[in-house]
Amino acid sequence: LALLLGCASLASCGNPCAAPNATLADGSTVPENETCVEGPGISDGASCTPRCPAGSQATERVLRCVDGALSPDAFACRPCDAGARGWAWYRFLPLRLRGGGAPPGRRA
Repeated sequence: LALLLGCASLASCGNPCAAPNATLADGSTVPENETCVEGPGISDGASCTPRCPAGSQATERVLRCVDGALSPDAFACRPCDAGARGWAWYRFLPLRLRGGGAPPGRRA
């Protein structure tokens, strides 16, 4: 029955996924309730669109929830290349939003 439902086992079939871990360039982490655009809980079969602070971009485009496990299970937020086409606005952001200071929501 589990295989007919697309699950590895009946025990894991339909289990939601917890939000993934996300690491910033300075080694700190993004709070789990802020890592997915869709929110902290991802339904089985649904996707998580990674969210990073302003001035950074996720190493993964999408994470998928299958049988209670995300694939991939984590992502990182890397600084945007201010010289790359389309990112010229980035150099006008305050330094703290560009990864040069405390992450958004924290005081330096």
